[in-house]
Formats: sequence, structure tokens, C-alpha cells
Amino acid sequence: LAALAVPQDPGKDLRSKTVETRLTAIEVLAKSDRPDAERLITSVLVDRDWEVQERAAIALGTRKSASAVKALVDLALDGEVARVRRAAAEALLAIDQEQGAPALLRKAKPRTQVAALEALAIVARGRSGLVEADRLQKLVHAEDPATREAAAAAGLECATDRAATLKTLLAEPSLV
Repeated sequence: LAALAVPQDPGKDLRSKTVETRLTAIEVLAKSDRPDAERLITSVLVDRDWEVQERAAIALGTRKSASAVKALVDLALDGEVARVRRAAAEALLAIDQEQGAPALLRKAKPRTQVAALEALAIVARGRSGLVEADRLQKLVHAEDPATREAAAAAGLECATDRAATLKTLLAEPSLV
């Protein structure tokens, strides 16, 4: 019975109709030394099930899969579920902050701006100078309150002087 739970071919199982089978395949591939494991896991970042997307992002972060950065940036911006976007951002944090942070800011267009800024706040955690602080400061004055909030969080995480930035943000009337 235990033999039935172990996938025979995790690459094939990623295309299974059952979510549990796909999740098990991701788990197996995450620990695998198969040369195509990262490519296979990356392929399910666009799965129709949000839990599969989330687990794939987590697995890629654990593996520190540099080849998945672009796909993770896209998921951090376009994921339909907040948990999925967060998992993608946390994977980018684990893989490469210096590549992930600027990529998120570059792709911050009006439709994806809040998601990009929320992801940037995660990816830039603990590292200053990864992105242009001026652009984030301008977004703190945006018309949309969600954009202002996300810009403030990202600006604080990206600040070289966090104490001064926090003081400035607390005095900002548009954030009250």
C-alpha cells in the first residue's frame, strides 16, 4: 500500500487530474536530484489549482532555483490568491534578492502595482539599496490607498536608514 503513495514518475504525475497527486509529485521533485526537476516544478507555477502553485513556489525557493526567477516574478504579480503571491515573493527572497527586487519594480504597472509593491516588501527584507527609493517615495503619495500602503511597506524595507524612513512615513498625512 505504501508503494502506491510514491509516484512512479513525478514528471508525469504533475499532469495528473488529482491535486494530491500533483502535490506529491512536487514534494518528490523538490528533494530530487533529477536534472529536470526545477524545470518540471517551474512548469506547474501556472497550474489551475492555487495550492499546486503555492507548493511549487515554495519548492523552487527551497531549491534556490535561479532559473525560476522570471516565472516567480510573474506569479508574485499575477497570482490570483494572496498566499500564492506571497509564496512566490518568499521564493524570490530565498533565491536572489538582487535580481528579484528590481524585476518586481520594473514590472510594477498600474494593474499589478500593489502586488508588485507587496512582493517587493518581502523580497527586499533586510536589504537596503536594492531599488530606487525615489520611485517608492512618489508612490506613497498615490491616489489609491492600497498603493500608498504597499509603497510605504516596500519603502521601509528598501530604506538605507530605516529609522529615518519610518519617522518620515509616520509623519506622512496621506498614510494616516
